[in-house]
Amino acid sequence: VRYAFSEDVTLTSTSGTIGTAAAIGGHLDLHSTSGDLYAMGFLNTVTAHSTSGKVSLGGKTVDGDCIATTAELRTTSGGIRVKTATLESLTAQTGSGGIRMESVTVTEATDLETTSGEITLLYTAGGTLTAETGSGGIDLTDTTVAGHIQAETTSGSIRFARADAETLDLKTTSGSVKGSLLTPKIFYTDTTSGSVDVPKSTVGGLCEIQTTSGSIRITIEE
Repeated sequence: VRYAFSEDVTLTSTSGTIGTAAAIGGHLDLHSTSGDLYAMGFLNTVTAHSTSGKVSLGGKTVDGDCIATTAELRTTSGGIRVKTATLESLTAQTGSGGIRMESVTVTEATDLETTSGEITLLYTAGGTLTAETGSGGIDLTDTTVAGHIQAETTSGSIRFARADAETLDLKTTSGSVKGSLLTPKIFYTDTTSGSVDVPKSTVGGLCEIQTTSGSIRITIEE
């Protein structure tokens, strides 16, 4: 049985794992130095900050789903995981850890940032998506966004599999941009030494792709 709280809830720990699967009508605030953090259940707003621990929202158990309005998840060296969750907006930021989302719906804005970790989205839908990483790659599989996708990485690659958005802005320095989209796009590509292979179309939203030494290969799903 899940507990219910109508007020704000704050949970803190130094090295132990903390979390909740309760229904919380106020604000949920989770803090830890080296311990892991997790939150599930029916929530209002959530902040979860850890230095070296992992941060998880939803999906920890079979019944571990999550419904919330906004979530702000931050960790320095740990990973961030969001699974089977429905939110209005999501901010996730980590230094050396990766960010993974699976079976998630974010109706408004999703903002993801990591320094050296991978960003992976599976079966995810949303309003807009911003994904930035330094040396990690960005993978979007069966992920659709109603508005704009902005994806940027320095040395990693950007990969799509049956992904889509109204417009896309994709940038990488030494990585490649490859994959499949669901609907036609008008492509604008810019690369210094890489090869380019994209469909020729005069309909659809704009898809801008920039890379210095990586190749660009995009197909449209039939």
